[in-house]
Amino acid sequence: MNWMTDVRASDAMFIELEEKIERLLQQMTDQEKVDLLSGKNMWESHGVPRLSVPPLRYTDGPHGMRGFWLSGDAGSTLIPCEAALAATFDEALITELGCLLGQEAAARGAHVLLGPCINMQRSPLFGRHFECFSEDPHLTGQAAVAYVRGVQQHVAACAKHFVCNDQENFRHTVMAVVEDRALHEVYLAPFEAAVREASVETIMCGYNRVNGTFCSQNEWLMQRVCRDSWGFTGWFLSDWFGTQTTVDSIK
Repeated sequence: MNWMTDVRASDAMFIELEEKIERLLQQMTDQEKVDLLSGKNMWESHGVPRLSVPPLRYTDGPHGMRGFWLSGDAGSTLIPCEAALAATFDEALITELGCLLGQEAAARGAHVLLGPCINMQRSPLFGRHFECFSEDPHLTGQAAVAYVRGVQQHVAACAKHFVCNDQENFRHTVMAVVEDRALHEVYLAPFEAAVREASVETIMCGYNRVNGTFCSQNEWLMQRVCRDSWGFTGWFLSDWFGTQTTVDSIK
């Protein structure tokens, strides 16, 4: 089988999947469709049992798994934190470790790994800097690409927290006021790399506001920048309880 045959086979599988999804949507009630847009609990989305559509299961975080549904008493493999990974400047190693996390997540029944965290290490006072790769947007972006490529050999990766969620104090309500050039060259750059170079499948919106609008309902960031400009085709999810209004978020 040559590569052209592989491409045609892949296209056929994609078309078949799209057709199956369309048939399922036609059979769903409006309530079932709405239920798919919200969480059943902290770690699962709603499924549609009568149509054998299972819930999506999520696991956190960027360097190890957790979640109440994890089977048994077995612990999780803990890899070095993202700051330590970026310090190696070794993209192949980061991909290998991402692959390990993805493989374990799949084996334990997860569909989405909530990582990598690709916010900027903007302030030394941010207590979650260990979850972020670095203070440099290029290094962070390339590390994110390597990480996502590894994870997505097995499950979907989730780039977070979109965007400018770079402090812990008041992060649920704080507003980041950022000029356009700095926003694109520093804070958005790692997310752009994850989308364009690694085709990250999901993006988590931060709790904060950017230039006046909450990230989970920021049409300019989500639609114009991420989808229209970068070509993002995956799905957005809010941070836990991070959706301010359903109407504005859907828009």
